[in-house]
Amino acid sequence: MPREDQTSPLRLSRRQALAGGLCLCCLPSLGFAASLEVKEIAPGVFMRHGRDEDASAANLDAIANIGFIVGNDSVMVTDSGGSLADGRWLR
Repeated sequence: MPREDQTSPLRLSRRQALAGGLCLCCLPSLGFAASLEVKEIAPGVFMRHGRDEDASAANLDAIANIGFIVGNDSVMVTDSGGSLADGRWLR
C-alpha cells in the first residue's frame, strides 16, 4: 500500500518564506507611491508635489517637487526626486 503524502499545504521552505517576507516589505512603499500623483498644471506642463515632511525611510525621501515639460521630441524633467527609490518611481 503506498504511503500517503502527509505534508501540510501551509508548509513552506525557508527560501519561500524569505521571498514572501521580502515581498511584504515592499507593500507599504507601494501604497505610498500610489498616493503621489502627477497633475497637469498647464498644457504640456506636469507637476508631482512632494510630501510636506522631512525626508525619511517611511516616505522614501519623496519630498521633492518634480516638474515635467513635454515637448514635441522630448520631455524635460526639472528634478529627479529626493532618493533613488523616488527617482525610480518616476519611470
